[in-house]
Amino acid sequence: MLHPANLKELSEAQTKEYLARIGINLAKDAPLPMPSLTLLSQVLAHHLLAVPFSNLGIHLPSTPSQTSNLIPLRQGIVPPLTLPSLFAKIVTRKRGGVCFEVNALLHAMLVSLGFDAVLSPARLPFNQSLPLKWRPDTWHVVVLVRGVEGRDWMVDAGWGGGGASVPLPLEDGATGEGFGGERFRIVRLGDVQVEEWGGWALESERDSNVSDNVLESMKVLCRFGAIVASLEDLKADYWDAMTAPYRYQPRQLMMYRPDGIGGRFTFSTPKKEGSNPNAFPLGDDMSESGLFRIWNCEPLEGHYRAVKVEERVLRGLDECLPVWKNYFDIDAFEEDPFHT
Repeated sequence: MLHPANLKELSEAQTKEYLARIGINLAKDAPLPMPSLTLLSQVLAHHLLAVPFSNLGIHLPSTPSQTSNLIPLRQGIVPPLTLPSLFAKIVTRKRGGVCFEVNALLHAMLVSLGFDAVLSPARLPFNQSLPLKWRPDTWHVVVLVRGVEGRDWMVDAGWGGGGASVPLPLEDGATGEGFGGERFRIVRLGDVQVEEWGGWALESERDSNVSDNVLESMKVLCRFGAIVASLEDLKADYWDAMTAPYRYQPRQLMMYRPDGIGGRFTFSTPKKEGSNPNAFPLGDDMSESGLFRIWNCEPLEGHYRAVKVEERVLRGLDECLPVWKNYFDIDAFEEDPFHT
């Protein structure tokens, strides 16, 4: 039975447009495909490759400056966490989004395809050694899909290519792979916070060499599962993620996109440091440069390590814009109806 919040909110035409956006093209008069594990896997993999992780919207103004070539920071808006806004941004304008945005829209499409899917807020760990300590607020969100081929699944398009590229069964010890073959594992938790914070953890062997970790050198990414949220329920956490000084998004402009074989393309401006809200202003700012990197994912002593194969310092918007287009498929200054 569908969660009450999961009524179909994308039309059939919108669902087909969304599928086309991620490279799954259907004939105009063809029916939508029926829910299946094959379809779920196909949608997740295509979504990861087509939609980058990006927080460009809160940093870039609606039009470029006529007087400066510097990279704008915190000069945009927090895009509304609504389906019309997300669809216009990610599907129509072919932008990316942060985890709240891309997984919220992925959830809407899965529901429109007939899947029994729900959103589940996730918390990140403070540490990587036992006993694990968790951040008390929501830093991430995943999608849970129930009853596909008799099993429940977790899908997550919010790590910018740093997560599993296949659906993961919600079963203790279940594993799946990323694009480069790195393993991800689902683990059932049994601590006192299960009811409030969720009883599942996601682990990764990528960039993990911690000997005293909870899962034999697997890196803990997040916990999730107990609290099922509607889109409305996530708005306060989303706003906090996009504006609070101690969160990543307002400190720097970021873009991540997988290459489909385990590597990633990344772009970031220097990060504003400090967790004190008064330690630095959150108003308009500029950056002289950003760092573009190309990474490979390679096995190393029982785990996977991201290996940098190229690094370029991009000076100003003139050098950034073609890189954003060529590697992230983002046209930065296309018309945005939600900036008005």
